[in-house]
Formats: sequence, structure tokens, C-alpha cells
Amino acid sequence: MKLKYTFILFLIFSTSICFGQSPWVKSGGQGYTHISVGMLLNYDKIFEGNLKNLKDIEGNISEFSIQSYTDIGLGKKFGAIVSLPINFIKSSLNAPTATGRVEGSLTGLGNAEVGLKYNFLDEGILVTGQLSVSLPLGSSELESGLQTAYDATAVTPYISIGKGLGKSYVYGYLGHEFTNNDYNDNLRLGIEYGRKFFSKLWTIASFNMKEPTRRTDKFLDDRIEETRLFVNDQYYNSLALKLIYEINEKMGINGSANLISLRANNLPFQSPLSLGGYLKW
Repeated sequence: MKLKYTFILFLIFSTSICFGQSPWVKSGGQGYTHISVGMLLNYDKIFEGNLKNLKDIEGNISEFSIQSYTDIGLGKKFGAIVSLPINFIKSSLNAPTATGRVEGSLTGLGNAEVGLKYNFLDEGILVTGQLSVSLPLGSSELESGLQTAYDATAVTPYISIGKGLGKSYVYGYLGHEFTNNDYNDNLRLGIEYGRKFFSKLWTIASFNMKEPTRRTDKFLDDRIEETRLFVNDQYYNSLALKLIYEINEKMGINGSANLISLRANNLPFQSPLSLGGYLKW
């Protein structure tokens, strides 16, 4: 596989995509918390329009992310999710740029997500609806073109369907993201299959898609458009691999990486590293 077809896992959304849209709802009082750490070190190019078209950002950007995700049962069929990312971003320049952007660093919250889940059907096949709201809690620094979140609120209804298959499972989800502040609206779709090996190791393959359904001509400050951090019109189609190791019934560790992208725009040309741990109660 050529490097230029390797797709960056967009870290701000990694946890919610990996866990948030599953059809399984926790029983009342039960829950799950996952903490993940992700990093992108010194990338200098961005996918622009298609996988063969790469844009040089005239320097380097490094991103670190710490994200918490909690899924808790509120009753027999109701559940809630809360996700909160913190992003650390640093940039350097090879030479002065056309926009006058300077080097800088920025730490701030990302787009927090809260949501409610309701299980409509649990008779062999699970069917669950979810309504999620993403909140713009980020920071920005115009001089360096850095920002840590989308400057928009997004409301996304989902429907997910899944089935447990003994030592394996499969589910898919479909949603539509309605976004304010003149950002694109987007279709969200995914399929995930997991199988357990050696009594404690889960190997999981997934496909995730974000595609615009309503495009806008929103542009941010020229310096932010130059870095492409949380700008409008970011989309992707990607295949990912995840591994989960169960330490015991309550705790485990996991890691994830995207294997290949079928489509990407305004996202870093870089391979990711994402590692985390979870606790059930």
C-alpha cells in the first residue's frame, strides 16, 4: 500500500465514531468510560479534493488529543453518552507564508458531544435511535491559524442496527448531521464487525463515512484556511482496524488506526497513533 493512500484518523472524532453509534444500551446504573490519547507528529501536507492531490502547508503541525467518552444506562431502554476532547496543537514554519501566519501553540477543548439513546427493538436484532449534540467549546488563535474545534453546533439523529453472534458482533449506523453557523450538513454512515480471539482479544474492522449533503461557501480567516484545522468541507471514507484486550471483566486497553482512505478532503496526510483504556461498572 502506498503511503499516500494511508488516511489520518481524525482524532477529534475518533472516540465517538468508534463507540458512540453502537445499538447496545447499558442497563440502568451501568456504564462504560474510555480515555484515549492520540497524536499526529509533524505533518506537512493536507489532502485537497482527492487522495492524489496534496497541498503543502508550508511548515509542520503536531496535534495531541486526550478524549474521554462515557456511556451510561438511564433505564431499561434509555442511555446517555458524553464525550469531551482536549486538544494540544503546535505549528512551525519553513518560511514566511502568503497570509503572514506565524508559528504558535494552542491548547483548548474540542467539540464536546452529549447524546441520548433509546432501544426500540431487542429481539435477536437490536434497533436503537440516538440524538447527539456537538458543542463548540474550542479556542482559536488567528495569528498562527490554530483552532481546536469547529465553530458550530451540530445536531445529529442516528439509527443503528446490530446483532451479537457469540464470539463476534456486527452493527451499522446511519445519521445526518445538521450544522449551524454556515458549515456543511453531512451524512454519517458506518459498519463495524468484531470477533474475539484467545478469550481476551477483540479484532475489529470498521468502515466510517462523512459526506456533505448540503455544501456552503463558508471560509474562515485566511490563516486558519492555510492550516485547515477544523475548517468547513472536511469529509472522508475510511477503513479502520481496532484491537481491544480485556484485562478482566471491568478493564481493558485498546488501540486503533485507519488502514486506508477511499476519499478525503481538508484532512492531514499523516498516519495516526491512538491508544486508550476503559473501565466498566
